Amino acid sequence: MARGTATLASCGLQDNTTVAVEVRQREPGSENQSKKSKEEVAPVPRRSSEAMLDYLEGDAKLQQMLYEKIQQQNIQDSLEAALEFNPEAFARVVMLYVPCEINQTPMKAFIDTGAQVSIISAEAAERCGIMRLLDRRMRGIAVGVGQQEILGRVHATLVNLGGTFISLSFSVLKESSIDVIIGLDQLKRHAMCVDLRRNVLQIEDMSVPFLPESEIPHKREKALEALSQPSEEGQGGEQPQAAPPTSGSGALTEVQQAAVQQVRDFIGTDVPVEHAVALLAAANWDVEAAVELFMSD
Repeated sequence: MARGTATLASCGLQDNTTVAVEVRQREPGSENQSKKSKEEVAPVPRRSSEAMLDYLEGDAKLQQMLYEKIQQQNIQDSLEAALEFNPEAFARVVMLYVPCEINQTPMKAFIDTGAQVSIISAEAAERCGIMRLLDRRMRGIAVGVGQQEILGRVHATLVNLGGTFISLSFSVLKESSIDVIIGLDQLKRHAMCVDLRRNVLQIEDMSVPFLPESEIPHKREKALEALSQPSEEGQGGEQPQAAPPTSGSGALTEVQQAAVQQVRDFIGTDVPVEHAVALLAAANWDVEAAVELFMSD
């Protein structure tokens, strides 16, 4: 009955019918307010999508931060458990050396099952008097953790191991921090067995005990002694060793820069470049020896 022209008959009502009428009165301007409220409630598609993207991006960063924090906590828990239950894992491992004689010259040979070929340093070969047997046609480059120049090869020389003479062949390195390394080639050739339970090198029926730690040659002392002595020209026909650069790594070759980076990656990038260069120079640019030198410091 909002229309003023409606009658009772048009609404289907008869005479004497009781009708309850509810009167509603609109306030002025209510229609305009309802329109404004609808406009305010209506979402703006572009703004809401940008807000959602910002929220998701922030949530992804938060999840990454939480993941890294949990990961660091797991690493710390693993370290604490290892310190408590496996403390021997943090002890310095004693390398395997055996006493031997080459051409009646006492030597201490390093048993290295990870070395593909057996090697002897040029200095040790000179002391043993086997440089006269050097075949310089076999010269080349030894590639491993670092790179070393191979002067040639001694095809056969008798080595006294535990009272038994066996024939071994060696590649002669120009510079090496270890005098003699018996590698996998000679270990397999003579069927040698590294018996860690008995702490011996088994060669058929003969056992050669490994040297105790007190008798193992300390490369660190030799390296520090070499650093403390200034090199001079004309002594023994050797060229003076260049001092390590003190500023940056611009004077290093690409191979040396790679070795410096390997050392810093292992012992920590917070170690100055000059320190890594000094360690490598002391170890004749042998990365493995430089790291061992740092760990024993």
